[in-house]
Amino acid sequence: MVTSTVKETKKTYVDFTKALEDGMQVYPGEPEVNIEYRQTGQYATVAVSLSSHSGTSIDTPKHIIPDGKTLDEYPFETWNSHGMILSFAEFGRRDVIEPEDFEKVSTEVKDLLPGSFVFIHTGWDRHWGENEYFNHPYISKASCDWLVQQGVALVGIDAPNVDASWNNEDVAHTTLLENDVIVVENVYDLNSVMSDGRKVQELDDAWVVPLKLAKSDGAPARVFASLKK
Repeated sequence: MVTSTVKETKKTYVDFTKALEDGMQVYPGEPEVNIEYRQTGQYATVAVSLSSHSGTSIDTPKHIIPDGKTLDEYPFETWNSHGMILSFAEFGRRDVIEPEDFEKVSTEVKDLLPGSFVFIHTGWDRHWGENEYFNHPYISKASCDWLVQQGVALVGIDAPNVDASWNNEDVAHTTLLENDVIVVENVYDLNSVMSDGRKVQELDDAWVVPLKLAKSDGAPARVFASLKK
């Protein structure tokens, strides 16, 4: 768990980003992450080669829709909002999260959903680096429809995919991105906040800050938030 406290505001910030590392796990078929540390005289530099979906990263509509909006078309304020973490830690291998599950968990914060960043906690990042990481819980199309209806701005998950990773269906991606709901995958260490069994954690301020890549369908991003007391 990476946290820091700003003394002036007494806010605690938590980082939910998987650090980029040479040879780190990538989604099957994606380019490998290659990071080379170089020293030329007194100057250090790092040569980096990776996919737009390496590590903690975002998908924009362009990822799934040929003429969809690209990363650099979003204004900067897109990447900041209020938010919440909703826990589905009891879900297991290849389980699907349905609308009734969201309804049950979000009852007390439903009025905060419009415009929010919703992070789905499954705890499946405990399998990072294992093949089992790709047998994660996922969200159904009906759940995506529900999230769109609530007016959420962004959906993140601590797994490699909002869709099932063992077939070629992209119904969750399509439903969310067609409605301009940003997708964030490989969110990391939500369990550091939710390990006490709580079902909801409100976030005063949530940031998802991607690299500004021209004409890209997505990018690695830094994900962090301040916790609401």
